[in-house]
Amino acid sequence: MFILVSTICSIDLMFRTVRLVSDPPLWLRFFALLLGAAAWLCGVVAQVYVFLIWLEERAAQRDRSERGKRVAVPAGFLAYLKYSRALPPWILILIFVVIPLGLMARSAPLAVLILVMLVALAPVLFKKFDS
Repeated sequence: MFILVSTICSIDLMFRTVRLVSDPPLWLRFFALLLGAAAWLCGVVAQVYVFLIWLEERAAQRDRSERGKRVAVPAGFLAYLKYSRALPPWILILIFVVIPLGLMARSAPLAVLILVMLVALAPVLFKKFDS
């Protein structure tokens, strides 16, 4: 799912960059290709990193509960960012996934809704099949 979402976001970003000019020169097309490749790479890496942090947290909680240890973790999204090394990848996700999806929502809202649901469904399905 992460690769699909990043691919669609990077393709949309490339097309939007080239459409800035009515007759784009070759250097702008090359720049759009590099921008799309960077957006794809950053989006995939950030999404996979956040997913792996989530998996690590689940494994640590499972291990603690099996050993009978209780650790109080502060609740809330800001505490999660503060204590989990997840702030840099979330910033990358905001820049290379959320903003392009927001721009794409004006022209293709149904496609964006489907992509958001697929990305949100990935951890839910993993949790269901992992249990």
